[in-house]
Amino acid sequence: MTYIVPITLEAKERIYIMKLFKIAVALMALSLSVPSIGQALVPQAEANVDRAQANLQRIYPQIPWGTPAPSSVEGWLMVPIIGSPEAIYVSNDGEHLFTGKVFRISGNSPVDIEEERMMPERAEKLANYDLSEALIYPASSEKKARIYVFTDVSCGYCRRFHGQLDELNDAGVEVVYLAYPRDTQSRQPTAYRTMTGVWCSRDPKGSLNEAFAGESFQAANCSDAVRDQYNFGSSLGVNSTPHIFLEDGTKIPGAQPTEVLLQQLGI
Repeated sequence: MTYIVPITLEAKERIYIMKLFKIAVALMALSLSVPSIGQALVPQAEANVDRAQANLQRIYPQIPWGTPAPSSVEGWLMVPIIGSPEAIYVSNDGEHLFTGKVFRISGNSPVDIEEERMMPERAEKLANYDLSEALIYPASSEKKARIYVFTDVSCGYCRRFHGQLDELNDAGVEVVYLAYPRDTQSRQPTAYRTMTGVWCSRDPKGSLNEAFAGESFQAANCSDAVRDQYNFGSSLGVNSTPHIFLEDGTKIPGAQPTEVLLQQLGI
């Protein structure tokens, strides 16, 4: 399965660059030739960073490539995309590009090596993010863990997850809500306006309950909190809601039953 990742620049630039990247990959696929059965495989060469970088910049000049570096996959270089938490892989000879997921299978279960690479980076970003304008639902008793949840009032699964907050809090989980209205960049950002109204109200938590129940709110200009949180989520690779992160940087896309989350948290 081909896996194209979001590029986290300013949201409009990110979407534009990803469209270019998808088109470029599609066009390249059309021009690929199938090797004959008897064609010999090229022996693995030592890493040729200059060639890899030159080839990427020639074929995809619109993409802000970083410097290729050794990866945990033997024979492949990791190439970061500037402004994005993700990376792609290029063969050491600089001749082949890989855009799919790679798993290490030497242990008891497969490990996504890209996720493994990004976890500490995400954990640091989450730990250092200013939560003064986040909606925090504290644990009812002793705090055993914290999760960060990017939510959207127009999302049915977010509404369902919202109903699990009491269970999570009672189990010792602190829940940090961050706004991620998916229509932020659209021409009619209904959810963005609603969430801005919620975050700017005198009682954001009560207003959020009402918003999930279908009530609308007028946008206010109290701060840029909602847009800032949306951009922060994009920098972490959020592209759907609810999107959950654990303190160690583990990413969990989609709503999860309380018992599943508690198991992942070791509670």
